[in-house]
Amino acid sequence: MQLKSSSLKKQALALDTEESVSSKLAGFQKFTDEMVAKYGASASEAPSKSVLGAVATVLQFIDDMNGHLLKFHQDDVGTANGCSVSVQHCFDSFMSATIIEEIKAYKATSEAKEVTHQTCRQGAQADCQSLCEVNGACDKYDNYRKNDVNRDPNPASLPQCVSDGHLADEYIRADEADGSKLEQMEECLEKMKVWLDGSGQDNDIHEGLYTRYEECDRVSNGCEADVAACDSQQGEFQQARCLYAMESNLRCDAFQTCYGDARDACVVDCDQIIIRAAARAADIETGQRLVCLLHTLFGERDPDNTTDYNKAPYNEETWTGFFPRPSDEQRPGLLAACSAKEFTEAEAANWAIQCPAGDAGGSYPVATPTIVGYVCPVSHVTEPCTDDFQNDMSSMWPNVVSGFPYSTPICSQIAQRGVQKTSLPCGDAGNGACIVDPDHWSQQVDPE
Repeated sequence: MQLKSSSLKKQALALDTEESVSSKLAGFQKFTDEMVAKYGASASEAPSKSVLGAVATVLQFIDDMNGHLLKFHQDDVGTANGCSVSVQHCFDSFMSATIIEEIKAYKATSEAKEVTHQTCRQGAQADCQSLCEVNGACDKYDNYRKNDVNRDPNPASLPQCVSDGHLADEYIRADEADGSKLEQMEECLEKMKVWLDGSGQDNDIHEGLYTRYEECDRVSNGCEADVAACDSQQGEFQQARCLYAMESNLRCDAFQTCYGDARDACVVDCDQIIIRAAARAADIETGQRLVCLLHTLFGERDPDNTTDYNKAPYNEETWTGFFPRPSDEQRPGLLAACSAKEFTEAEAANWAIQCPAGDAGGSYPVATPTIVGYVCPVSHVTEPCTDDFQNDMSSMWPNVVSGFPYSTPICSQIAQRGVQKTSLPCGDAGNGACIVDPDHWSQQVDPE
């Protein structure tokens, strides 16, 4: 009954915080329970004007409460929307579709030039290996030419018929009248044929002198030119790898920092928003139940029969401020229905807040976001001339010549590098270490 005093009315309606709403609503719940106990029976007495004044204060509080809670709800919706905006900002600034295509283009170029370089080193190895073997193919040629002592009879020996002069002019020019010389010359030709071209007979297969001669290149082959071309391609690959590493690493780092900060803020905000939204919905539901009970007990408020002294019409004698209340027979059933009243699914949805907004699951941004079109590497893309880069590349082309496989190499250091697929020292390949315009990259990672 104390609610009828003006000071208590002002205090009841001072809704500064959501906590004050819940606290005051608990008091009005107790007040309403007392009213149900006193005026809920079928034959209860009619309420006095002072009671109606107190009820009007409670109903006014609940009206004001709904307005205040709606404002608090809208504020939290704005915060939830801001969470999604912050997360989206990270995608737009550092992992937009355009940026992703740029990274992928750098990556594709780097990978293509890496394959080209690797293929070049592998291709140069065969020529250099031939050049660096001890006399290489020429060793086989020389051994055969100087008599292959491993065969008996020795096919590598110049046929004796040559020493006997059977290929001299007089034998070459012999005619059929001098049959013995012609016959000896022709027999010698057959032996020379085997000596030069080898034998293809099943029981005597060997390469001849000419085949071995063709394979021997005492002067040079394309080894050193191939290695020089590979060195040039190494520089092109390292430059492309540098651009890819810088683009991917800086973009991914900037995105992950931005996203992590946004996510941390979302976690804190969404935790509180979800708690407040649930409490807010409970207060609204309680308020609706109290209004239902009070309307059943005392009737709905009559806007034309005001309790405001400053508004007309006002008649002290006839004022009630309410429409007639339900009959004695109706009140018990209506009160039971009010007590059982709960939010409908649609009403509950009106006060629920998805945080961050737009997340179908209503959960916080995941710790590891999905970037459509690109996956940031777990570790940085290694940059040329770093230890990690050298370790990555060492299995394909080492950067130091060591343990040369031939005990007495007769080829140059360049050819030896070709045999072992050895790259130039990183900084010697041109465009080695990643050196770029710092202003360019600062603009890339700080678009604001």
